[in-house]
Amino acid sequence: THLQQARVTIRNNGDKSLNILGFSSSSDKLRTQFFPEQDGMSYRLQLTVPPQAEFTKAGGETITIRTDDPEFKEIVIPVRFATSEEANKVSQAPR
Repeated sequence: THLQQARVTIRNNGDKSLNILGFSSSSDKLRTQFFPEQDGMSYRLQLTVPPQAEFTKAGGETITIRTDDPEFKEIVIPVRFATSEEANKVSQAPR
């Protein structure tokens, strides 16, 4: 069993700061944490999947972020983690 993690940068290239109003996940198994980036405009999203979490949704899961930006009110991030079999192959690969 493996703990899987991924990081996503939500980069704001606009003139005004981007405020995150809330977020939701298509699965309660996905653990999320948001951190502001040093530029004061962007965020980093840390995703964590506990060991032995199984997902059955075709096409993977999603994280939806609500913002105060008039153009990008919602940002939908697709999430696909390796299956247990794929994760084992990666962890056992020669380095």
